[in-house]
Amino acid sequence: MSSSGVDLPSKRRESMFKEEAIMNEIVSKPTDDHIHPDDDDLLRVPSDALAQQPHVVDPLSRFTDQSEIPVPLDYVSPAAELSLRIRETREEIAVLRSRLARIAEDASQITQSRLEWADASAHAQLGEHPWVKLTAAMVGSFVLTRAIRSLPIASIASTLAVAAIKHKGGRRKPG
Repeated sequence: MSSSGVDLPSKRRESMFKEEAIMNEIVSKPTDDHIHPDDDDLLRVPSDALAQQPHVVDPLSRFTDQSEIPVPLDYVSPAAELSLRIRETREEIAVLRSRLARIAEDASQITQSRLEWADASAHAQLGEHPWVKLTAAMVGSFVLTRAIRSLPIASIASTLAVAAIKHKGGRRKPG
């Protein structure tokens, strides 16, 4: 024991406990300058928040314009990449539209030339007013076909067959 009547090891223990309590209090108490490495939100500080705190220096403060901020040469922002893809798609659509217009124009020219050829051919074969003559022939064949279909073909065929047999049989006798 010491002269004060207190055991020296117990004093040391008490001071160690006090020091440990103070250290725990310091460690558990968050400070403004304490940033955890996994805490990404704290690393992204808006520039206006930095302007409100004069003791914090903005690392990009030396740049006056946002376009002057250095970025890697191979970095393309998602918005820029999207606008590039949209522009490329619009260019492809324009190319496809021009090709489609050219194909439609070619098809109309081919159709027109074939119509002219058919008209010239009809005039050469049928003379004046070939389409009237062709229409009359088509209507005539339609009417004739309907008339033949309405006839009782079976009875006509059997009557003709009997007449042919009689006609053939009548020739053999005289000879």
